[in-house]
Amino acid sequence: AAMDSTFNTVLPFNKPGYGASGRVFVGSMGAPIVISEVQLGNSGNTRAEFIELYNRTDQTISITDWDLAYSADGLTWTQIIDDISSVNIPSGSFDLYLNPAIGTSIGGKNGTPGNANWSDLNGVSGIVALRGPGNEIIDSVGWGTPANTSACEGGSCATAPPAGGSLERKAF
Repeated sequence: AAMDSTFNTVLPFNKPGYGASGRVFVGSMGAPIVISEVQLGNSGNTRAEFIELYNRTDQTISITDWDLAYSADGLTWTQIIDDISSVNIPSGSFDLYLNPAIGTSIGGKNGTPGNANWSDLNGVSGIVALRGPGNEIIDSVGWGTPANTSACEGGSCATAPPAGGSLERKAF
């Protein structure tokens, strides 16, 4: 799920738009670890989903005791990756988390399966958040029109990608 050279369009921050192959690009500034891509399921397999994190700093960052949470409406959050333990993401590296229904790999990439709370990510609207200890939101990616968009970057969510598509951020 690493960034593909085919997808080299860089959009202004807070200005989501479609890229090649139905991917939607969004951008964020500030967080050392960002959600670089969220893959939504497709009609053939609604659980072919993943969340990819990226360390955009020049040093290894520990995400021990952080978690990933999902909300379809921006109001009620469900922890889909329990407290992450002993994970250090090296500088410029990615870390992949998968819907547990697809196992430990997708597209030849190995990842960490989510917990039993990970149900299908809503393809119409939703928000995925990377949270630190105490549930403070470190970074989030939202799509569609959830009832509460405050966790979406800049208070505005990206356009929902087509079924089986993904929201992808450029790795700056």
